[in-house]
Amino acid sequence: MVVVDDIRHDEYDAGGHSYLETPNVDRLAAEGTSFHPTYHATLLCSPSRASLLTGQYASRHGILANTSCHRSSHNLDLFAIDLQKAGYRTAHVSKWHMGNDPTPRPGYDYWVSFAGQGLAYNPDLFEDGRIHKMHGYITDMATKFIRESSKQDKPFLCLYCSQSRIP
Repeated sequence: MVVVDDIRHDEYDAGGHSYLETPNVDRLAAEGTSFHPTYHATLLCSPSRASLLTGQYASRHGILANTSCHRSSHNLDLFAIDLQKAGYRTAHVSKWHMGNDPTPRPGYDYWVSFAGQGLAYNPDLFEDGRIHKMHGYITDMATKFIRESSKQDKPFLCLYCSQSRIP
């Protein structure tokens, strides 16, 4: 399962972007599920992301705005926790953006993130307990996780991958 959030319906080729070529995203959309028009749990990205990850409305999970809610976000009842308990490898790659704390949240075997909104290209990443400069696109980290996971005899939830800014 691949969950991509914070991407508008027209920010990839198959969604109607006028010049972007996104063959891998297009293939995933063609072989899986793509929602048109785009649906939102709320109109703000942090509460909407928390709703996607918990299956709850914002009034239930408590992430109500795009303000610093990193303490609350460490206590969310994420669906990745249940998948991890069921034997899946789980990963979060990219933006968390529920506060500026890039440290891992419960339920993820592999966690790569950055503080706040972050950058998609050459970001400062929190990985393996430290922040380091990555060269390239953060999606390369998702590809790395998929390749490593495909060599194991264990199902995986890859990749909760949210869109980030490209400088």
